[in-house]
Amino acid sequence: MIFYLQYVRPLIEYSDVVWSGLSKTQSDRLERLQRRAARITLGLSLFNSHLKHSELLKKVKWPTLSSRRALHLAVLGHKLHTKTAPLHLLEESFKQRTPSYSLRHSPSFSLPHTHTLAYQHSPIYSASEHFNALPSAIRNIRTPASFLRHTSQLLLTYQCTCSTYPYPH
Repeated sequence: MIFYLQYVRPLIEYSDVVWSGLSKTQSDRLERLQRRAARITLGLSLFNSHLKHSELLKKVKWPTLSSRRALHLAVLGHKLHTKTAPLHLLEESFKQRTPSYSLRHSPSFSLPHTHTLAYQHSPIYSASEHFNALPSAIRNIRTPASFLRHTSQLLLTYQCTCSTYPYPH
């Protein structure tokens, strides 16, 4: 478990904010790699196990890689919102909205209409979109540690959303 958490998962997640717009197949392959590491950690057979994916991840207490990518995007959105991101990212970020009247759900960033999927999956657009989707109580947290704690509780999940073929879900 320690080997996976210290050596393998950091390699899998390196710059995951940049390549977070994965296809479903690519995301499933990464999740499958993590499940294989969980089976090895628990001493289970790699091919013959009756545990569902979500139960397997819950046993080793590893959230899905897709939920970790969503958390990393939300953290980048928080850094853009609080202006603690690197300057080259702040220059490219979207304008923040400050409506003159109260709204039920007022997004923090004013996102433009996208014409291509490449733009929609770009890191700054995805980070802004994930940050806007958070509840306003969490978006308004100023300290990074507190934001990370609350956002982790909200976003990290063991619930596997991968396709079921060829492994049982």
